Amino acid sequence: MDRIATASGPRSPAGAPWPATDPGRRWKLAERSVAPQWQAAETAMLLAHEMTGFMTRRLRAQVALFETLSRCTDFNAALRARLDFLNEASAGRADKLGHLARVAQHRLAAPGATPGAA
Repeated sequence: MDRIATASGPRSPAGAPWPATDPGRRWKLAERSVAPQWQAAETAMLLAHEMTGFMTRRLRAQVALFETLSRCTDFNAALRARLDFLNEASAGRADKLGHLARVAQHRLAAPGATPGAA
C-alpha cells in the first residue's frame, strides 16, 4: 500500500504526486535502448552479405581450380595450379577479414567516437 490512488492521482510513499508520464520521454528511452540493437542487427546482416559474396567468389575459384586440374597432364602443372589457388585464397581471406573487421568497427562505433580509439 505504498501507492494510494486518490482523487488527485497516485502518490509516492513520501506523499508527493507521481510524475506524469511523458510519452516523448518513453519514446526517447525506447529509441536509446532499441537503436543499438538495431544497429548491431543491421551490421550483422551487412557482414553476412559480405561473407556470402566472399564465399561465392571462393567457390567459383574452387570450381575453376578443378577445371584446371582436370586439364593438367603432368604433376608439376597440377601442383602449380593448386599452389596458386592456395596463395590466392589465403591472400583473399586475409584481405576480407581485415575489411570485415574495419566495417564492423566503423558501424558499431559510438556516435562521435573515432574508430580504433580506446
